Amino acid sequence: ETWTSDEANHWHVATCEHTEEVSGKAAHTFGEWEVTKNATCTEKGSRECTCTVCKYEETEEIAATGHSYSLEWSKDLTNHWHAATCEHTEEVSGKAAHTFGEWNVTKLSTFDTNGEKERTCTVCSYNEKKIISKISEGFVKVTGRTITGSESWTPKSKVFVSGRKLTIPDMYVSDHEVTQAEYKKYCKYGEKSPREESGVGDNYPAYYVNWYDAIVYCNLRSIDEGLTPAYKIGEETDPTKWSGIAGDAENGYCGPSSSNNITWNALTYDKTANGYRLPTEAEWEYIAREAGKSTTTYSGSANIEDVAWYTRNSSKKTHEVKGKKANSLGIYDMSGNVWEWCYDWYSESITSSTADTGAASHSSRVTRGGSWYGRASFCIVAERLYCRPSDRNNILGFRVVRSAN
Repeated sequence: ETWTSDEANHWHVATCEHTEEVSGKAAHTFGEWEVTKNATCTEKGSRECTCTVCKYEETEEIAATGHSYSLEWSKDLTNHWHAATCEHTEEVSGKAAHTFGEWNVTKLSTFDTNGEKERTCTVCSYNEKKIISKISEGFVKVTGRTITGSESWTPKSKVFVSGRKLTIPDMYVSDHEVTQAEYKKYCKYGEKSPREESGVGDNYPAYYVNWYDAIVYCNLRSIDEGLTPAYKIGEETDPTKWSGIAGDAENGYCGPSSSNNITWNALTYDKTANGYRLPTEAEWEYIAREAGKSTTTYSGSANIEDVAWYTRNSSKKTHEVKGKKANSLGIYDMSGNVWEWCYDWYSESITSSTADTGAASHSSRVTRGGSWYGRASFCIVAERLYCRPSDRNNILGFRVVRSAN
């Protein structure tokens, strides 16, 4: 009458010796599971159920539940994650870098006060804010306009040619060429450094600077001042991460010395960025012509001695910036002292269809303005010259501008 059972069935065994048959064999009929030990984050639990016929008990293991995590995001400056809500672990779930939307300028910078911009992570809603530096001392706001190259400028422009439509943006323009003190804050020199016979001192213009070096300076200064860098290689705006960069944070950085650096030559320019950059050739000439209003031979005067250091008065060396008369915008040394790099590739012929950033490609970049070593004809506002982007010499420097939009 007593049930015999195994994991699957129950039955009645014969009590006589005449047979091995069994009676009433059937599969178990189980009731509901009953938890006998609750599982936790770290320990397994158990449960059992009983056959309603023979009372056979079946036991089953319950897996540990694993750690529990908050549904709310935790976050810091760079990442977001779900924090554990149990006391058994300090691990986190779903940790990832923020995915930001576009920057939104919430306060414009002025000459007196910093501005501010912010952006929000599209996943966890972390809000990042950054200061936009106030307009640095030594910058002049120049109002732009759209010019169709038909104006009668003297001397005749080789850039604002007939039919070429150019829109000059509002800009903050450095009233001086980048000085040696300003340059060495972020950058180092390549093969040569400024020397006494060519002019050395904090307020002398930086020279022995190639086009690549100037680009590095622009982006590093922009990053340091919380501005959006104007130049990219691929999608990277931080020059310290560009292939071929030389130097370190302590001693400064410089660009490559190879003139045919395909990677750096493919660099792109973001016109919407508010960071420091080289002027385009058209912008440079517009500034040198005092917002396109002047027809004087040199920037600020018809008399070269008023505004420029050149071969006849320079004593064969550079001079401290702002040592001559400014043009009517309050901008110095756009004629003479050192040639100034522009963004554009050089072209022998500018036509009405040439882009506002110059030729699509070339082996050289544009330089403008003449130098302490050049004759007067090189210092006129319409004169153009070119150098390989890797060239470093004691007559080559640069000036920076910033978008004012």
